[in-house]
Amino acid sequence: MVIYYRKYVLSDSLNDKLDIMFETNYTPAYLQNATNMFNAATIKSSFISTGNSFLNIAKTNKQVYQSIANKVNAAMPYYFIAILHARESGCNFRTHLHNGDSLNQRTINVPTNRPKAAPANGTTYTFEESAIDALMIKGLDKWKDWSVAGMIYLFERYNGFGYARRKKNNPYVWSGTQHYTAGKYVADGVFSSTAVDKQIGAATLLKHFLNNKI
Repeated sequence: MVIYYRKYVLSDSLNDKLDIMFETNYTPAYLQNATNMFNAATIKSSFISTGNSFLNIAKTNKQVYQSIANKVNAAMPYYFIAILHARESGCNFRTHLHNGDSLNQRTINVPTNRPKAAPANGTTYTFEESAIDALMIKGLDKWKDWSVAGMIYLFERYNGFGYARRKKNNPYVWSGTQHYTAGKYVADGVFSSTAVDKQIGAATLLKHFLNNKI
């Protein structure tokens, strides 16, 4: 089985500023649409094996993810972190949750230079240190909506709203279902209508996890 890792590509060169504008996406209409898409989503057979692998990783490392959730937001499902981890680095515990960069130093790719604090052991960051920082800078310590639709919104927000601005379904969220076929940012601000994201999407993983009663 092949597990594909995230490419370090921004959705848009103006991502940060534009994402602030797109915070208005969090509306009853957005949440209803996300719910409808999730309920209708069918996981493609070619992604089931990958989904099972990540399901096993999430269950095996539940205590790690739960410990992080407890320190950020006790209401956060542990598998929410596992799903982000899968998208960002294929659940590699030697990488930052922010973007999959090595824990041997602060992040190089966006978001750059994180965490701001030095490693507690003075040499390398732990996955827990990194994950707490990644979730905190997204304001998830204050987030209250952990419904399926609320998490789908967070997955898209975590990646950026570049696809939404193009009125495209975000592969970070929907890859591996009938809601996504092609279209991908292949470089900073460079969108290809024919490129295909081969990773399993976050909402796709969420559906697989819930189907299997994680």
